[in-house]
Amino acid sequence: MPKERRLALLRWVSLIAVIGLSAFVFYVRDQADQLAAYGYPGVFLIALLSNATVLLPAPGLAVVFTMGSVFHPLGVALAAGSGGALGELSGYLAGFSGQAIVEQMDIYERITPWIEKYGTLAILVLA
Repeated sequence: MPKERRLALLRWVSLIAVIGLSAFVFYVRDQADQLAAYGYPGVFLIALLSNATVLLPAPGLAVVFTMGSVFHPLGVALAAGSGGALGELSGYLAGFSGQAIVEQMDIYERITPWIEKYGTLAILVLA
C-alpha cells in the first residue's frame, strides 16, 4: 500500500475514533460521578473522559475539584493531570485526521498566507 494511501486511511480511522470517543463520553457523562468511588484511578478516568471529547462538552472539572477535598490534593492533581493530558490527545487526533480534509477546502488557500503574514495575531483571532 502506498504511503499516501496509508496516511489517508490512518486519518480516517483517527477521525472515526475521535467521533466514537466523543459519542461514548456524551453517553456516559451522567455516570462520571460514580467513578469517584474508585479513588485516584477514578479521578484519572474522569479527567481522561472529560478532556477526551472534542465535539461535545463533558463535565468533570467539578468532580476533580471535589475529590481534592476528599483525597490528598497532590495525588488528585497527578491523577487528573495525567488523565487530562491523555484525554487531550483526542484533540490532536481530530486535527491530524481533519488536516487532509481542510487542506482541500478553498478557504484554506485564502487563510494560509494570512496566517503566515500575521502569525500569532491570526491564530489569536481564529481561535
